This record gives sequence, C-alpha cells and structure tokens, in this order.
Amino acid sequence: QVSLKAPSGEYLAKGSFMIYGKKNYVRGVKLELLIGVSEKGELLALPAERNPTDGCFLKVTPGPYRKDLATRKMIEFLKRECNFKAREEDVVKLLPDGGFHIERWRPWIPST
Repeated sequence: QVSLKAPSGEYLAKGSFMIYGKKNYVRGVKLELLIGVSEKGELLALPAERNPTDGCFLKVTPGPYRKDLATRKMIEFLKRECNFKAREEDVVKLLPDGGFHIERWRPWIPST
C-alpha cells in the first residue's frame, strides 16, 4: 500500500511516498512503562509486561505531570529507594512525550 507515485492531480516531492489503505487502530492497550535500575546498576525503561525479577522499578502511565516534574520525582525515588544517583538527562531520554502519572513509589515487585 506504499507507492512512489502521486495520485492524479497531486505532486510528491523527491524522496516522498504515498500510503494508501485503511487505518487499523489498536485499542485497549495499556500504556505502562517501568523505569528503574537493574541489579547490574543499569538505568532501564521496560514495558510493564516484561516483569523484571530483579532490580528496583516504578511504574509510569500517562497522566497530568509534566515531563520535568515527573523526571525530578523519578530521580528522588531512584536515589531514596534504589541507592542510585541518576542524571536528569539520562532519565529524560527514557521517557516518551506527554504527561505522566507515577503509579508506584516503592520497588516494583512483579505479580506471580
């Protein structure tokens, strides 16, 4: 459904392409991200479905907190609960755009 040619009466710039077809939206997907530190001391962002068995994580979902405020709260959590000193720019790189809600403020323990 990808074409390098424009429809009749339209123009595509060099290197552009046209996509045809029906959009299929994926609905009912939980948008959850785990941010934390692995046992090896690596700062990680994982989908919540991964269920890490080791490390210290908190769950982040879409919500009202701006990125800068959420980042500061995450850094406080990582320092207090995980004994990990994270830099602000490292945490910001792991986060998608938009607002956030921090769901858990303690080490995340996967359900068994």
